[in-house]
Amino acid sequence: MTKRKAISTIVGHGVNGTVTFTQATDKAPVVVEGTISGLKIGEVFGLHVHEFGNLSEHGMSAGGHFNPKNVAHGSRTDEIRHLGDLGNIYSDAFGVAKIGFVDDRVSLFGPDAILGRSLIVSKNRDDLGRGEGEATLLSKVTGNSGGFHAGGAILASNAPRRGFSAGGGLLTEQYERVFVEENEGQMELTRLHAHFPDGGPGPITYTLQSGDQSTFSVDPISGKVLLLRALDAESEPGQLPPVHRLKVGTAEQHKPDQFVMEPGLAHSCEMTIHVVDINDWIPNFAQEKYEFKIAESATSGTIVGQVVAFDQDLTAPNNKIRYELLEQQQQSAAERRRQRNPFQIDTESGQIVVSDAEQLAHLAGQTVHLVAKAVDGGLEGTEQNGTAQVEIVVTEEMARTTMSAPAVTTTVATTTKKFGDEDDEASPTAAASPLAPSVKSRTTGSASEISAPIWTVHAPPLPPATIAAVQTASPQIQFVAHMFNASVAEGKRPPVLQTLEVHNKPRDTRFTICAIREGNVKGAFSVTPNLRGDCEVRTQMQLDRESVANYRMNVSIQNGVQTDSAIVAVSVLDINDNKPKFVDATTASSSSAASSFDTSFAVLSLETEANAQFFSLTVLIALHGLIS
Repeated sequence: MTKRKAISTIVGHGVNGTVTFTQATDKAPVVVEGTISGLKIGEVFGLHVHEFGNLSEHGMSAGGHFNPKNVAHGSRTDEIRHLGDLGNIYSDAFGVAKIGFVDDRVSLFGPDAILGRSLIVSKNRDDLGRGEGEATLLSKVTGNSGGFHAGGAILASNAPRRGFSAGGGLLTEQYERVFVEENEGQMELTRLHAHFPDGGPGPITYTLQSGDQSTFSVDPISGKVLLLRALDAESEPGQLPPVHRLKVGTAEQHKPDQFVMEPGLAHSCEMTIHVVDINDWIPNFAQEKYEFKIAESATSGTIVGQVVAFDQDLTAPNNKIRYELLEQQQQSAAERRRQRNPFQIDTESGQIVVSDAEQLAHLAGQTVHLVAKAVDGGLEGTEQNGTAQVEIVVTEEMARTTMSAPAVTTTVATTTKKFGDEDDEASPTAAASPLAPSVKSRTTGSASEISAPIWTVHAPPLPPATIAAVQTASPQIQFVAHMFNASVAEGKRPPVLQTLEVHNKPRDTRFTICAIREGNVKGAFSVTPNLRGDCEVRTQMQLDRESVANYRMNVSIQNGVQTDSAIVAVSVLDINDNKPKFVDATTASSSSAASSFDTSFAVLSLETEANAQFFSLTVLIALHGLIS
């Protein structure tokens, strides 16, 4: 059998991610990999495959853990366990859980395949069936892992993105969840099927009762739900990843004089359309060219500088960047051998360090030309990459020592002493001393006048440890303020920049580290040092005021043992990007088809402040015999 691969796009309240399942053959184990972000920092969450792929009603429609053998709940490594028991995932200091393991129990083949089912992150830690006391009963069923936190259907990676077969109602299903990749347009999302409760014949007309009619439509005869235009995960208004909500019903349910409405049946279908982020953004470096200097005597491990790139894709791994450092291709083979690259780059941070001090010394006075490459984490050959030029000047030792501590000169002044006749003979000890300077004498009467020359001693420069100790006494590095306020209009494409200026910056800013310690909700911001040693805060995604109106982040700066922190408060400015919604308040109709009737509506806005007004409208509709 050929290799199979499945993907689950995880969506929850502020939580998103992607998990892949890969199986080489039906006998091979399944490799599970992925990243889930937006989790509570430092927490543990259960991970399980559930019976069904329908996640409506906040995950209740997904059923219980996938357990075709009807055995007790356990850990992923237990002999007795549900097939859907995948253990726990762990959120790091950034609210991100990285997943990577091999499971020989689940499969993408056969009757017990997990394709079409759902992967759910639970609210709590899974006790792996080890619960005691009152927790024992649920421990063998759910691991006391709590309810639904986030999840997604497990779909074949090469399957068309049409969601699940659906119904309406008179429809066979009341809820429908569909996933569609961004940039896909003019396509059928799903098809709804309706019937009369008594099984009687007759046409049924499907209607789109609510939703964006410029983006979606419903074929009145076939029940096909159509996407009219391409969607963009990064620029769609509202929550991220974008979710569109539709309500599809039938024209017959609005003819109470002809049809009896059964209250227990689904006469409409509520649909949620999830836009799946694909890898459609190329990583971009903050600068087209980076220029650094390094002394020829620098040791291995010395930091040369840092390159920084950004990717505007919405979700991981599409927006996760890996750095590479390459030699320029226009160099000849002889030049590449002569200028063997003495530098390497940290694949995650983009910091360039000395890796070969011996080779570096041979390049004194030369410029090393390199190419920094940023590659994102797109799946299955969809990786995108961007490049920037890097020039590193290797300075000679003389240029370097002009900045080092000066030599210390000790001077012994000339001395003159008169000795009596009884002291004319020189001391044998002094004459034998190899360190004593030469002495000249002249006779003046009955005494001798002895003159010693100047004695100069050149001491070596101070050792690095002493210099470092002196440097720590320099003024403390600190932000110009301990509170920064900024505002960003919602929907503005990243990166939006705010510079946090710093006082008492060191001359060498290569070792400056900027970081967001807390408050970075959903990873909406990043911070990096610039060439001047200040910290630059950038947006990583489009902000939505209706989702998060204010951010309050703790940002720190560090250089060596010196550190400081500041609060950055960001207000998201509201723009008029949400349509008002009608809520049917009262309806009164006349019996005459040729007359008119008044309908009162309440109009609710999803906006805030000036854009959020509450209206009461009266709409006068003249029928003129158009409705029988």
